[in-house]
Amino acid sequence: MTIKEILDEFQQQQLISDGTIGHIQTDDELRIAFLHHFRQHKDRAFALALLDRFIAIRKEPNGRMPAEDLMLACYILALHHQIEDGLKIWEAKNTDFDTYCAVDIQLV
Repeated sequence: MTIKEILDEFQQQQLISDGTIGHIQTDDELRIAFLHHFRQHKDRAFALALLDRFIAIRKEPNGRMPAEDLMLACYILALHHQIEDGLKIWEAKNTDFDTYCAVDIQLV
């Protein structure tokens, strides 16, 4: 799956599918490409949706969302330099004790 396919899917459906989440979590090259893409092409709506989805998965009883993935989503959102996004990143940091310890305060 490519970044273009992921963003097109989001634009059409206004959601991020489980399959897309799986690709983001397991494809290291895609994760690196995400970082490069969002440094140059801002898409705050997608970044917010991604972080919201990651937080929701982390809150599920058997949520398989490592803190590292939450931090990736926080970083992508932080690249947009919007002060109000600090509250969303703070929400991600405070999801549970592990994320509180893992998500870097400098992202807020």
